[in-house]
Amino acid sequence: NTDTTKLTTLTAIELELRRLGQEHLFPPLLAFFVREATGPATGRPRTLATVMGKFQLSQSQADELDVPASRRQSPFLERCCLVMSAQGSYCQAEMTLEMLLGLAVSDTTLHRTVNRATLPTKQMLSKPVMSDSQPAAMDEKTSTEKVAPRKRGRGSVERMTDGRKSARAPFNSHCPPSVGHLRDSTGVPFIELLCVDGGKVRIGSDSAKWDGTYGTEWRDYKSLAINGGEEWHARFRDNQGLVARVKDREGVSTATLIGDGHDGIWNIFAQLPSEPDGKPREILDWFHLSENIHKQEWSDTRKKTVARLLWKGKVKSAMRHVRKRDSLHGYLTKHKDRIPDYAQRKEEGLPIGSGSVESQVKQIAQRLKLPVAWWEPEYVNQMLDLRTALLNGWLFQ
Repeated sequence: NTDTTKLTTLTAIELELRRLGQEHLFPPLLAFFVREATGPATGRPRTLATVMGKFQLSQSQADELDVPASRRQSPFLERCCLVMSAQGSYCQAEMTLEMLLGLAVSDTTLHRTVNRATLPTKQMLSKPVMSDSQPAAMDEKTSTEKVAPRKRGRGSVERMTDGRKSARAPFNSHCPPSVGHLRDSTGVPFIELLCVDGGKVRIGSDSAKWDGTYGTEWRDYKSLAINGGEEWHARFRDNQGLVARVKDREGVSTATLIGDGHDGIWNIFAQLPSEPDGKPREILDWFHLSENIHKQEWSDTRKKTVARLLWKGKVKSAMRHVRKRDSLHGYLTKHKDRIPDYAQRKEEGLPIGSGSVESQVKQIAQRLKLPVAWWEPEYVNQMLDLRTALLNGWLFQ
């Protein structure tokens, strides 16, 4: 049924061959391998869409292959839908899937797929990828041994001290060389550094003032970066949920916590577990501190003097140059115990700012802040989870 007169370009030939394969060649092969893996088919059949085309899957085969009863898409096709939906609008994902896979998945179907999906988490993926030559066991010595810092490129793979490979997130390359190299017995990194920052999402609201933005208003969500960007999380109106992602992880009770001066960030840090002999170290982001200094209506000489003193952690000396009526006075009074010797930390290669989580907010915004887009509140957290799962590389494992 192919009109050969239309096959005038290589692209046309490729597309036609793919169509023929998905309609006639691949489904019988798929059905054969499913029977070989599951045995005879019993129970009510249903049509399942896969990247190889549509075929009939019986109830017994679905149970054997862990395909949920309510699904009309294969797990791999669903994963492809999630990846595309995490990178752009549902309309863009629909067009991209049709081009790359030759499958028509409507934007409404993509929306339902995202909202019902059980997204992968760190706990699901806690077992690292093993090299062929290494055993699964990991002794106590190698589980806490520090790995020498390596230059990490986009999509790089880090090799652990015992020769195993640990999959790296293809979108993350912000982890400072001084953190993120201690791992527990399962290969999950210890938490040595936590940074929290806020982002904005446009929410539809009946109470919002009509100002040409379709009755919407901007609301805050919180983002958290582990070990300078090794792992990211974000939640909307759910600080408890954000804390729950990390509170049971190794090292969180003694981690270094970095944030700006916003009270909401330190309130999140206050909910993290702590130990009597290992209280987390709270550090004020230097770049936010420096920004507040330069906002003052002072002379350049005075600004440089205060900045130089605070850079070395000399808060009392810096306060002598700040008047009580200055806005910086209250800021320094509130955060004086969070101002370390930044110069020394910089010299030792330790982080002094929360740039990794600010980078995360910008990457999340690429999906949430699409032109003229706004969100119903109940859908925001699922999209945040989907976007961070993509940025963490979990959708590719």
